Amino acid sequence: MVIQDIDTLESYIRALISVAPYETNTTLLCPATQKARQYPDEVARCNRSARLITGMQGLGKTTLLHRTTFHQLIRLLQKEDLHTSLFIMISQVQTLRGPDGKALGFTVETFYHEPSRNLSFFSQPLCTTEETAALSNSVKLGRYVFFPEVFTKLSTWLAMEFSNQYTNLYLFIDELGILELNKQQGLWPLFERIALNQFEGLESIELVCTVRQDRCTMLKTYLQKHGYKVTITELS
Repeated sequence: MVIQDIDTLESYIRALISVAPYETNTTLLCPATQKARQYPDEVARCNRSARLITGMQGLGKTTLLHRTTFHQLIRLLQKEDLHTSLFIMISQVQTLRGPDGKALGFTVETFYHEPSRNLSFFSQPLCTTEETAALSNSVKLGRYVFFPEVFTKLSTWLAMEFSNQYTNLYLFIDELGILELNKQQGLWPLFERIALNQFEGLESIELVCTVRQDRCTMLKTYLQKHGYKVTITELS
């Protein structure tokens, strides 16, 4: 019997990958890339779908996003569909809780899996309730102080992968909030780049995001404008 301690996102994902049936794909140029070179007009015909998870705070939006992410990752591993796909999850994890039960801060935790079976992880403190942590370029929203440089580091970290070409892109984001949808900051530049499909050779993009209730309709309209088939899951 082998017992493995799985108490972090990285250990959990590595455990999933290690037990999944998977053979390394030796084809460096994916079919979508070949098709894009032969038929340039096909690039604009990328199939796009988005699922928006919304609802009041505390109803389990993040939990549902994580469950959806892991189920999809397992399904794709079993079907060997990750040979030509880029799979990304961007999550916000609570740090300590205060006496009122509310989080004292959040850390952004991200991973991606790409066709060569490479796994990479990113983790940085995202925000805190401590006013003393505020810097000249920090952003105060509600009770939290956000660190914008974290989003810049995250985008830079993913930039190398975005320079490659894939058949499918799977992106799971928790959450698009005030910083993104009111100020077009935070994850918005990264999200917009992906939503507008600024990549070559993609056959499909699948987005799953948690989003504020009061901004869900706006985001749905935005995605539909750019060719997405949008479904909404509202928790109650």
